[in-house]
Amino acid sequence: MINKNIKTIRQSKGLTQKFVAEQLGMSQMQYHRIENGRAKLDANIIPELSRILNVKPAIFFKDSLTENVSEEVN
Repeated sequence: MINKNIKTIRQSKGLTQKFVAEQLGMSQMQYHRIENGRAKLDANIIPELSRILNVKPAIFFKDSLTENVSEEVN
């Protein structure tokens, strides 16, 4: 669920995996594995990921998201 939400949010913002990975200081492959559920998301990067995607951290844990991610941080 979390990985799918991260991917949906990233795509809705028009950001690439490469960009987000660089902002997090990891390889694109490592980030790709997180989004696809092949690697666990380190809880320590959630605040930074939230900042990069400009959303509240709680949105990553929602049961379902729409393509219109409206819980941006202002």
